[in-house]
Amino acid sequence: MNSFAGAVLETIKRYGLLQQRDRVLISLSGGPDSVALLLVLIELRATFSLELAAAHVNHQLRGGESDEDEQFVARLCSQTGIPLEVRRVDTRGAVSQSGENLESCARRFR
Repeated sequence: MNSFAGAVLETIKRYGLLQQRDRVLISLSGGPDSVALLLVLIELRATFSLELAAAHVNHQLRGGESDEDEQFVARLCSQTGIPLEVRRVDTRGAVSQSGENLESCARRFR
């Protein structure tokens, strides 16, 4: 176990964040924070007998970049054997229909 995973493990134990045989769904955006979380939980999976899965919401807000994030997440999960659920949503269309602001609409979809 690397030192980063060891530090995360100590934090998990100190605050009781995980229990044996927990099922954990990781909201995986493809950014550095969620990718780091996924990778460290993969490393700690055996310690807690975790069942891991990931979810990705493509809000379609950044055109091709949003699609690239989705493809990256799909490759990462495939390579690591993590089940992945992907949802594509028309966030801008929903905003125009609901009148809510973009951020709250995207949060609702997540």
